[in-house]
Amino acid sequence: MPGSHRPGFAVTESPTAHPCTNPAREVDEAPAPMTTVPTISAAHRPASPRRIARRNQLLDTAQLAFATYGYHGVSMQMLSRRAGISKPVLYQHFSGKLDLYLTVVERYLDRLDDAIREVFVDAVTERDRIRGTVAVLFEMVDRYGELATHDAAFNSAVPSEPAVGWRIRVRLAQITGEIADQICRGQIDHHRSRMFAFGLVGAGLAAARLWWNSDQPIPRHEAVQAVADLFWTGPISSGTVTT
Repeated sequence: MPGSHRPGFAVTESPTAHPCTNPAREVDEAPAPMTTVPTISAAHRPASPRRIARRNQLLDTAQLAFATYGYHGVSMQMLSRRAGISKPVLYQHFSGKLDLYLTVVERYLDRLDDAIREVFVDAVTERDRIRGTVAVLFEMVDRYGELATHDAAFNSAVPSEPAVGWRIRVRLAQITGEIADQICRGQIDHHRSRMFAFGLVGAGLAAARLWWNSDQPIPRHEAVQAVADLFWTGPISSGTVTT
């Protein structure tokens, strides 16, 4: 949910672990001296409403910058200037650029996870759960399509940092595991249920991105229903293939 940050994914960067914190590679990414501003992740600080609001504002600024310029085209100096704050203040919230990038991606995945959980609260049948999952995927792409956050979450733009892909895979495995448990409800074995869930998420996202990039040629609810029917009944019964 907005403003939340899950403790299990706090990031602390080593000054030599990544170009963005290596003075020899990018001078303006060096953290402020410890005597001036402690580089403590915001996940370890008591979060006041004002701090949460400021943090979300910084994440929104970073999200737009990463979508526009890519990870390597963004610096902490640029982000602080765009946010209207000093760089030391930015470092009070995030330990470095990689921490900030991961937090943007994880916030998106948190919202995806929360939205899917809400679907399962109200869904009655397996068909409801399938359609609800597809609807959430379309909604997320529709809402954040211009910011390309789904691309950052599912196709990491930071290939030089294996930790990014690993963390994203862990979160996706968690989310798809929840989907598998809710939709299949023990009716098929563990491996098949997870393959089904990964297929549903992958196909749903691919269809949603095609729909969005094609300027939404049909109403969203119709596109959602077509994909959901495909998974529920197969192409013949859904009307996408005729015999």
